[in-house]
Amino acid sequence: MLYMRSHLLTVCLSSLLLLVCSSFAMAQASFNTDPIIDWPMREDPNLTPIEPEAIVPQEVHDLWLKALKQPELELRLQVVKSIKDAAEKQVKGLIEIYGSQLRGLAQNKDTVKPLAMATVQTLIALDDKAAADILLTHNKTGKTDWVLLTDATLARWKVSAADDLWISRATNPAINWSVRQSALEQLAITAPDKAQSQLRQLMSEKSLDPLLKLASAKALGNIAQRGLVGDAQRLAKGDLTSRLMAVACLKSHDSDDAFAVAVSLITNRDEDHAVVLAACEYLLDANPEKLANHANTLIKSRDASIRRVAAQSLVKQISSSRVTPLASLLADAHPQTRVQVRNDLIELARQDNLASPIKQAVLNVLKQSAWEGQEQAAIVLGKLDVKTAVSDLFDVLKSAEREEARIAAATAIRWLNVSDMRDPIFTYCQTLFTGMKKNTMSPHALELAQLIQWLGDIQYEPATNFFIEFIPKNICPSQAREAAVWAIGKLGPNDKTKKLNNKLMGRVKDANEMNPESTDVQVAAMVTLVRLGQARLLSSLFNASQDSMMMLDIHVVEMCKAWSESLEAGKTFVAPKTDPAILSGWYLQPDKMPSND
Repeated sequence: MLYMRSHLLTVCLSSLLLLVCSSFAMAQASFNTDPIIDWPMREDPNLTPIEPEAIVPQEVHDLWLKALKQPELELRLQVVKSIKDAAEKQVKGLIEIYGSQLRGLAQNKDTVKPLAMATVQTLIALDDKAAADILLTHNKTGKTDWVLLTDATLARWKVSAADDLWISRATNPAINWSVRQSALEQLAITAPDKAQSQLRQLMSEKSLDPLLKLASAKALGNIAQRGLVGDAQRLAKGDLTSRLMAVACLKSHDSDDAFAVAVSLITNRDEDHAVVLAACEYLLDANPEKLANHANTLIKSRDASIRRVAAQSLVKQISSSRVTPLASLLADAHPQTRVQVRNDLIELARQDNLASPIKQAVLNVLKQSAWEGQEQAAIVLGKLDVKTAVSDLFDVLKSAEREEARIAAATAIRWLNVSDMRDPIFTYCQTLFTGMKKNTMSPHALELAQLIQWLGDIQYEPATNFFIEFIPKNICPSQAREAAVWAIGKLGPNDKTKKLNNKLMGRVKDANEMNPESTDVQVAAMVTLVRLGQARLLSSLFNASQDSMMMLDIHVVEMCKAWSESLEAGKTFVAPKTDPAILSGWYLQPDKMPSND
């Protein structure tokens, strides 16, 4: 019986490994908060299983290798596609196993086209640069499907022999549009100097499709470092495509005349947003100071991309006078812009001359009514350890209508760790909990979880009974319960916590299918039992029946066991290596694989 139980546990661990990794990762992602918002209850200790290396069973490799030598088209086609699928699943060593056969298949003139194309697609997925000549040979056929399949990879692999092909195709009016466009796109990447004259000629062709003209300008702009200012000045007076071409062809230019063309475009109030953005991006790289001089106007643009580039120019050319307009973008309507500005301000505050004006400007944003600004300002103030802002953060916590702002304020209060706030925060937590018991769908669970984590981390003993109230299931949202159960462990053994063994084990073992316990609460309960000196109780899990463990991530139990042993031995916890995940469901894979025993 003991052997059977041990074997059952091994089977469960192997079969559930991928499910465990994904389900626990999903649980951690369920907060749906900004990644900068940390959750100590998920990181102290971090029991997230290490994602295992994916492997294809050797028996399947043997079958695939044999199948590639068979004459049946459909058989080989499915194997080639399966190898590509394995590559996309990050299975290692595929080039060493299949590279030679796939290259032979791809270059064999007798290989029918569908199989040849699928094989080339697989070689591309494998990033097998040894196949570059094979891709080039197929590309030289000039057939649209082959060209579009291989062009981008040849450019990425820097196959210089393809440059002449692309130049020839770009300038050949008899070739279809998609092939010419692709050729121009690759020339913009490889930037061969010998293509300058042909690209310049294309730009001047009146009958050429506008998109091909623009692609020509982009390719030429990546090559030519001088000589195109006159063209840009002329194009800047034309239609939308011409104005975009004007900016594109200046990409590698570094002169006052070139800068003047770009500035004229960004300062024209009637200019199209696409042109303004292109000119801004050029100046950001070539002369950010000139762009920063116009940033105060640009950050008011209706286009989020323009505002974002303007913000980047302020960062590159920062001064104390530019801090306030930059900080105002913490409340920007576009999340990517405000997050970018937040991160930039945190980094810029390392400079002594900027620390004070940044803190003041950010505090002013916090006091304004926009929830976007409150959220980002709270994070900045917390990261910069501005302890004097804690009362203002508490005001946001109590009054902000949006959850995002409240969570950020709660997190910042935890980071700041101001001792005078312990009692007021505890009282506020009690108020939130009272409301939650009446409404289990309360929108305040995440900020309460943040505050509870702080009280637990600082071992705030007056909250002991309060934390214990969260143990029963269904009393409030699971995020707050997880935090409270974790916080009990941070308090450590005392007269009250040492009596909780049965209650905590009840949460761990809860396998009620109709009303399951949150797996996050279960993990927190396991961690707390270890911290309370009751690790021995967890060993019973390894002797439990399959049914009693069905709601619990078995691999996380193993992680907790390893952490417990490290804690007991006084060693730094190092997550145990996970065995490779033997993926199943492959083409030709037998229903029953041979045993490894």
